[in-house]
Order: sequence, then structure tokens, then C-alpha cells
Amino acid sequence: MNNPVDYPDEETMNQQEPEYYTVDKAGDWILSESGEIYDADTHLESLLLRVDNWNKEDVRDLLSILDQVPEVLRATGRPPRASDVIDYSSLPTEPIPQGRELYPIWAMDKKGRCLVGPSADKVEELTDIVTGSV
Repeated sequence: MNNPVDYPDEETMNQQEPEYYTVDKAGDWILSESGEIYDADTHLESLLLRVDNWNKEDVRDLLSILDQVPEVLRATGRPPRASDVIDYSSLPTEPIPQGRELYPIWAMDKKGRCLVGPSADKVEELTDIVTGSV
């Protein structure tokens, strides 16, 4: 059974430099007053490493990591554009079948779930993607 997590109070959340720690083996991060502490730059490096080392098992895990990047960029004082630090065309992926080149598929997992959309923010099954459609 999981232990409850002590979330930070409002004063802690409004600090200029938020701190992060890992909650579990999956590497989920939250703001905290205790635990193993990471500054925003270190946390960003960790997220980018997790993107590079994504195991291609479930594209939803990759999307979860990508979704955290803008918030962490904001915490480092940078514009919250993940595309400034991630080359979406170089994401780890299973081979994407031919005939899907016109559809924005950024990555595909081992079960055929695809990270899609102009902003790489949606998941669709490969079988639902019509060949050559946009």
C-alpha cells in the first residue's frame, strides 16, 4: 500500500526556485519540502534523459514525461516551449510503417500506440490512422 504524500503548503509552492523529488520508481516528480532534492535545471536534465531512454513500451509514458517539460522550463526561467529543448523528429520510436509519412506521428510504442498531432500531444492507435491522411 502506498504511503500518503505530504504536499507542500502554498508558501513553499510560491518559492522562486521550486524543488523536485522522485516519488516512485517510475520517476514521477512533485514539489516537496523533503526527500531527495533536485533544482529545476537538474530536473529538466533528468526529464530529457528519460525521453532519450524511453523503452518504447507505452507511448503514454513518453507523453507524460513530455507534458512535464514546459512547467520545468518555466521554473528555470525559460519560455515553456518543449520544442526548444526536444527535437520531436528524433524521439525514440519503433519503426513507423510506410504510408504514414503525411500524418504527424512522432513516436510509436511496441503495441502500435502513436504519439501524434502537430504538438505531439495526443495518442492514437496505428490501426486508427488512415494511410496518407492528414
